[in-house]
Amino acid sequence: MLIDKLKEDMKAEFKARELRGLWRKDLLGVLIGDCTRDKKQPDDSEVLQMIKKFIKNSEINASYFTTDEDPRKFIKISDSEEDLHKFRKWSEFMSEITFLESYLPKQMDEEEIRLIIAACILTETYGLGPIMKHFKECFNGRYDASMVSSCIKEMCKN
Repeated sequence: MLIDKLKEDMKAEFKARELRGLWRKDLLGVLIGDCTRDKKQPDDSEVLQMIKKFIKNSEINASYFTTDEDPRKFIKISDSEEDLHKFRKWSEFMSEITFLESYLPKQMDEEEIRLIIAACILTETYGLGPIMKHFKECFNGRYDASMVSSCIKEMCKN
């Protein structure tokens, strides 16, 4: 289970006692605490949902230090002390995002999604609701729901 992987990684970071890993240990501790607040052993979909929430929060925090609409792009203005501070803070949030994304499963591409939808249609599963239910039950966390929805609508027209 994913929560066990997070706990193992936190122990490893704690044992490493390296300065580079202190924020990772702290981040994992907060993440594990939030995941296990309601359940002692949450399932992977709940943990993935919490990781995505943490990534979204880090993106919002990173956006405070950019002048671009994309929080993943930092636009350096000058070498002033204030801009260097902004860059350091932005870098911290981007490191958190990269670290957290390593726990997310590989996302399906459009071709894989279309193949699964075609298989559903062949087995006489039609319509947005039943196919979305199939994706949620079988591939939770591994697909972009808006992409699946648009592919279903397009493929069920034909």
